[in-house]
This record gives sequence, structure tokens and C-alpha cells, in this order.
Amino acid sequence: MPQTLADRPDIMRELVDIVGIDKFVQGIGEEKVIRSIGEKEVIRSIGEKEVIRSIGEEKIQRDLIKLLGKEKIKKMLKEN
Repeated sequence: MPQTLADRPDIMRELVDIVGIDKFVQGIGEEKVIRSIGEKEVIRSIGEKEVIRSIGEEKIQRDLIKLLGKEKIKKMLKEN
């Protein structure tokens, strides 16, 4: 059965220790790293606040508006 990096965190940690996190991610590619580990696990390990800070709150808000629409967001905010 094929394994992914998510199945072998020991190897992943060793590689990161050797080359550093930036080169590790750059070498594999951000998309592949995220797919391999899983989005939720990546966000959990980095921390939600750090992810939001790195993406930018304004960009997240614009993307949410594009995805959901202003009216849906307004309705959700009123309900909470």
C-alpha cells in the first residue's frame, strides 16, 4: 500500500530538520505538501491565527464575499 508523508511524520520531520522548512516546502511544492498532509492538519499545526495573518484578513474577506455573496454573509452575521 503506498504511503504519503502524512503516513510518515518521522521522515517528514527528519527532512525538515536537514533542509529547513522553507526549502522542504519549496522542493515539494506547497500544493503537494498540503494535499499530502491535509488542509485541516496543516492549519492545526500552524495555528489558525497564523494562517489568517499570513493570508491576510482582507483577502480572506474578499474571497468569502466572492464565494458566498454579500447577502448570504449579511444574513449569517445577523443570525449570530
